[in-house]
Amino acid sequence: MADHNATTGVLVTTSWFGRASEQFAQRNRITLINGAELKHLIKKHLNIDVIPGTTPPRQAKPSSNRQSGRPGPVV
Repeated sequence: MADHNATTGVLVTTSWFGRASEQFAQRNRITLINGAELKHLIKKHLNIDVIPGTTPPRQAKPSSNRQSGRPGPVV
């Protein structure tokens, strides 16, 4: 944006944005359009139903990997 002296920006994804991306966008006058919003805009303006992107990841579960010791050599 700075290279082109733009005052605002728009970033579109078919997926979703994480918290850090949303915070960065707020600080830098960037409008974020995620997959759900994109789907709505496509339906509203083009009257087409689409299924963009993927669903956000679920909460990470603790690993059940209980290995100990040093890892072996890479083969």
